[in-house]
Amino acid sequence: MSMVGVWGSKLLSLAGKITLVKSVLLSIPIFHSTLSLFPKKILYEVENMCRSFIWNKSDGRVGIHYVNWEVMCKPKKCGGLGIIPCLKKLGPLREKLSCRYGHQKMSLLHKFLFQKYGPIIDAETAKKIGSVTWKILYNGDKYLKPIVRWSVCNGRSIQAYKDTWLLDKSIERWPTFVNSMEDCNHTVDKFITNGDWDVTVLQKHFGLDLVHMITNIKFSKVEEKTSWN
Repeated sequence: MSMVGVWGSKLLSLAGKITLVKSVLLSIPIFHSTLSLFPKKILYEVENMCRSFIWNKSDGRVGIHYVNWEVMCKPKKCGGLGIIPCLKKLGPLREKLSCRYGHQKMSLLHKFLFQKYGPIIDAETAKKIGSVTWKILYNGDKYLKPIVRWSVCNGRSIQAYKDTWLLDKSIERWPTFVNSMEDCNHTVDKFITNGDWDVTVLQKHFGLDLVHMITNIKFSKVEEKTSWN
């Protein structure tokens, strides 16, 4: 970050400073923060340096911050400058690692970690005692879950109310008519009889519209897994 002082002493326009911030300053911590448990405090300090670099005078004097940092970080179509803070990049980048872990079964990473921790979706108990690599993958999985869902084969691995297997969210987060008196910890195979959806059982738990959506789901011919929405 010593380059900030060198650049700050030059006659750069506001647009030039913003370009340097977006292409250089905010890109420096990306690699380390993605592959290690980087303290968030350091990322906040990087953003503070970027704000100071944009608004301070070329002679080092403190300048007035005419625009709020949150506004500057909005997309250009929303009136911002399209600056992406470090913390907003962190989750999506780790998400890519989690996606590779789940889909590339023959990778060295998967072979080593799967034997000890299993799939990420079952990682709730291991997130506190796992290795640094596993914690990074678990963190990326939190950003991955909103855009993936289960493909149904036999339903034994899918929590009916807690997992995402129907549209874009778990059923317990839906404003639907769900029978809350029943046990909410059972799996999807409760609704399957002889390889097909059991409409009678479904109607005991869900409304007609939701039953219609569920019965339209085609069964996968491969093992239970998550797939892209």
